[in-house]
Amino acid sequence: MPQNVNRIHFTHQQKDQDIALDSPGNVQETIHHIHQGQRTLSIAIEQWQAGKLAEAERLFSQLISAQPHAVDAYINLGRLKQQQGNTQEALKIYIEATRHCPQSAIAHKALGDTFFILRKFDFAIQAYVKALKIEPDFPEVHNNLGTALKSKEQYSVAIKAYEQAIKCKPDYIAAYCNLADVYHNQGLWRKALECLNAGLQIEPYSALLKLSYCMSQLPGIYAHEAEIPERRNAYAESLTDLLRHVKASSPAENAELAAEIGKTTPFYLAYQGLNDKDLQADYGTLLVELAKSQYPQWSQYLPKRKLAEGERIRIGFLSGCFRNHSVWKIPLRGWLQTLDRNQFEIFGYCTDTRHDQATRTAAELCDHFAQSPRSLEQWCETIIHDQLHVLVYPELSMEHINTKLACLRLAPIQLTSVGHPITSGLPTIDYYVSSDLMESESGDDHYTESLVRLPNLAIYYTLSEVEPKVYQRGDLGLEQDDVVFWCCQSLYKYLPQHDDVFPRIAQMLSHSKFIFIRAPQSEHITEIFRQRLDTAFKQYGLDFRDFCRILPRLSIPEFAGATAIADIFLDSIGWSGCNTIMESTRFNLPIVTWPSELMRSRHALAILTRMNIHETVAASKDDYIQIAVRLGQDPSYRQAIANKIAEHKHKLYGDRESIEALQQFLIQTVKGNQ
Repeated sequence: MPQNVNRIHFTHQQKDQDIALDSPGNVQETIHHIHQGQRTLSIAIEQWQAGKLAEAERLFSQLISAQPHAVDAYINLGRLKQQQGNTQEALKIYIEATRHCPQSAIAHKALGDTFFILRKFDFAIQAYVKALKIEPDFPEVHNNLGTALKSKEQYSVAIKAYEQAIKCKPDYIAAYCNLADVYHNQGLWRKALECLNAGLQIEPYSALLKLSYCMSQLPGIYAHEAEIPERRNAYAESLTDLLRHVKASSPAENAELAAEIGKTTPFYLAYQGLNDKDLQADYGTLLVELAKSQYPQWSQYLPKRKLAEGERIRIGFLSGCFRNHSVWKIPLRGWLQTLDRNQFEIFGYCTDTRHDQATRTAAELCDHFAQSPRSLEQWCETIIHDQLHVLVYPELSMEHINTKLACLRLAPIQLTSVGHPITSGLPTIDYYVSSDLMESESGDDHYTESLVRLPNLAIYYTLSEVEPKVYQRGDLGLEQDDVVFWCCQSLYKYLPQHDDVFPRIAQMLSHSKFIFIRAPQSEHITEIFRQRLDTAFKQYGLDFRDFCRILPRLSIPEFAGATAIADIFLDSIGWSGCNTIMESTRFNLPIVTWPSELMRSRHALAILTRMNIHETVAASKDDYIQIAVRLGQDPSYRQAIANKIAEHKHKLYGDRESIEALQQFLIQTVKGNQ
């Protein structure tokens, strides 16, 4: 049965046809046309529901030709085209609908929805505004306008749009969830919970609200250390409540929840610096059970298919990051460049419609490459049709459609990797491919998947081709004799219990400067971090403004230019830099790191180990501070470490050993009995 078939009554746009209604003959003829149109529309929908798409398309088109103002026919024909994966055709149909039916709010909404799918957010916003001029109290349009504005990072206006949707329709659950999501992304997690509680007062048994309530327990940044166990416990309790609710819910209720899989995730759980295996396992089991109930045809384990004589292993890479993104650089690009095409046939599935030069490169590197707006069903059919031996999700928890697909069984062997360095928790993912140098001895205890340790960094890395912007130190508010520490990670990677490292270094190094970068989500998150720095420095009798610079968001050349004028890379404790550290080796910056047992804190350790540099790997927080201070105080020592990086950094790039190991693992797994 087609999804989202338009069931509104056939409407005849009389004002757009110059009909003389005072003539009885014309009135009778008009009524006759309306009835004919209604019958044709009903038959077309019945044909669609029966799977006779060509006949349904013919009838919708016939109705449009006979009655160009039949807005419902346009809407349904457009949706049929979208179901077939022809989003551009649907767009043309909706443009025609708005031309022939300019006073139809539904037509403008459909046009806006299609522009949104194509990520043409400005055009989507224009279409929604036109719809609201016609029908100001159209709650779904207010909601979708909010989502388009959110995609443009116009958060304050998006909030107003969602609030208006709720005003028009007080029980509009999706609008409550969307409004809470905007608050949450801006670091206003308390306001998000208040919003969701308001929705739960109206719909106390809504699984969608409970899901959003659960995810909103995890802030994007913490104001103080005590918030971490508090929020973690609140998340765990909410997750237990959600699991209990789903078990007691009807299939229809769970179908509604299953549609939301991946739209909101516990992304920030990983930034608490703790082992998340058990919580992720509970969350992953919930998602897979929901997916199984809705898509049983794609939830069964697929038997391994024996390779035919001369057949290559068919391996698919499914990602939303086939573009200039850290996941593309680590590990996607290298894998696509180097896997032996005599042994592997490569399928690329790009679930994001954005494209750039990296996207074009990916398409050239793959034997087969698919990128277009597709429904989950269409992606499943495409992937199943390709009869893969192995399906790779380089990252999970970043794109909602990827998460939904990962809950299913679309290949006999499914694995994820270091694009997001935390276990997926999904029973449908068999392996986690990681780096032996990044994993501790207890690494196997951190994953629900079977851990695969490839040698070295597990990647084939190539430095980006970028021309750094040339900065003078004064351009960034720095003095010529400052010792500049590069602290360039996302602010949510900095945990409050480690804020003291900055003033403790500053105490012993009066000319030190720490360069941070503002949070992209909102100034509120940056302000929380600024207040934390203020508190930490005051405890040591210092003013953070004398030592800290928080830069605006930087372009790639600007980021490289800022890296170039730094003296020392101060790795974030608990979540280590990876791509940023690899790129910093262009400038031979000494790197100070303090790893824990978790892989996501050990990227810098692995990079330094690969270069045979152990002097700047700390064993404790005190050690971390002392190493940083020595590098700052002793220019000759700092230069010695920089020289060592210059001598050995070639070992980080173009590593064939990890590729050979990956190929061997894939071949043995496909051919063997693991």
